[in-house]
Amino acid sequence: MNKTFQRIRGSTVSLVKHLLHYTGTSVRQAKKLKASFIVTFHSVSPDDRIKFEKTIRFLSQNFEIVGLEELLDQIQGRASIQKDRLVAITFDDGFRNHAEVVYPILERLRVPAAFYICPELVDRASLIWTWEVHSNLERLSKPARQRFFDLAGVPENTQGIVNWMKTIPVRRREQIQKDIRNCVQDCKTAQLADDRFELMTWEQIQKLDPALITIGSHTLTHIDLPYAEPPQLEWELSRSKEHLQSHLNRKIEHFAYPNGSFTEEVLQTVQRYYRSAVTTRPGIVKRGDDVLSLHRVHAEFDLPRFSWALAAAARRGRGS
Repeated sequence: MNKTFQRIRGSTVSLVKHLLHYTGTSVRQAKKLKASFIVTFHSVSPDDRIKFEKTIRFLSQNFEIVGLEELLDQIQGRASIQKDRLVAITFDDGFRNHAEVVYPILERLRVPAAFYICPELVDRASLIWTWEVHSNLERLSKPARQRFFDLAGVPENTQGIVNWMKTIPVRRREQIQKDIRNCVQDCKTAQLADDRFELMTWEQIQKLDPALITIGSHTLTHIDLPYAEPPQLEWELSRSKEHLQSHLNRKIEHFAYPNGSFTEEVLQTVQRYYRSAVTTRPGIVKRGDDVLSLHRVHAEFDLPRFSWALAAAARRGRGS
């Protein structure tokens, strides 16, 4: 009975979101509240090309899409004309599909965006560790996976293991990551990667138009900053900035916290190297916000769910 009730409730909520979207109610509410947003994407596979473009067109039809720098000027009160209903678009992790799928659409539509990169992983052609763990666990036999479910104390769900690994010290996480990797026989990074997980090359990053694409840091190797030792924290933040600047001949001023995780100590260290930093905490952005802990709304290709999320963030942000 409980599962039946949950299914009925889920269907009802979904129907309501669809009705509010297709009548324009959700987005009208976000616009009425004069909310501005930073929207975040991760991987955009070739199969999602059409959905992605529809999402970008939805945003451009209802808001003014601006570059990250312009939005920061609004937040910090430095713009000569104050505006609202703005959206800045961001992409985490620097996936290859950002160059091959996302960028051609942004370039054709002349839509600015920010890409956050982990430069040492680009050097090594390595996967972001969270995606590598997903890929490796999917390739293990059920008994082999069970060992890691038991270690993490979570049900048989690979995301549960990843979430647990985000909460442990970096050195221990790296050892478990290595143990998982060793369980996958005769499997190289290049074989594991696919359209969702491979990273851009330096050549691909260098071809991104600086007038359209802002490059930011996502640490050197995508470590969980709150669990890093102080010297490692300093190195990940400083070296990432230096590495990106030397490879790209661009000024690197913006940062995205891996997994959205930070502490006051992390924030203070970030402040020494970057002008802004974005989290994964849902919400709007407005004048006077702390630019080192900016909220973002995760993009959805399901437009009824996405417009609902934008309206909900606007209501929370404006206290409505």
